[in-house]
Amino acid sequence: MNGVSLREIEAAAGQRNTGAVRYHFGSKPELLEAVIARRMVPANEARAAFLAEAKAGEGTALETRTLVEALGCCRW
Repeated sequence: MNGVSLREIEAAAGQRNTGAVRYHFGSKPELLEAVIARRMVPANEARAAFLAEAKAGEGTALETRTLVEALGCCRW
C-alpha cells in the first residue's frame, strides 16, 4: 500500500481532482476496503447461492470437491 500515492491512484483513474479519493474514501486503507467490499459482496453472495443449491442436491453434508468448486465459482 505504500508503493503508490493517492495522486498516482487518481491519475491512473483519470481523475483530475487531486482530492477526489480523500473526499470519497478518506484514505488509502479505506479506498482498499471499498474496492474489496465491491468485489467480495457479490462474490460471496454467488458462493452462498452455489452452496445452497449444492446442499439441496446433496443433503446436509457437502463433498470437499463441491466446497472447492464454490471457491472458484466466482471469477471477478
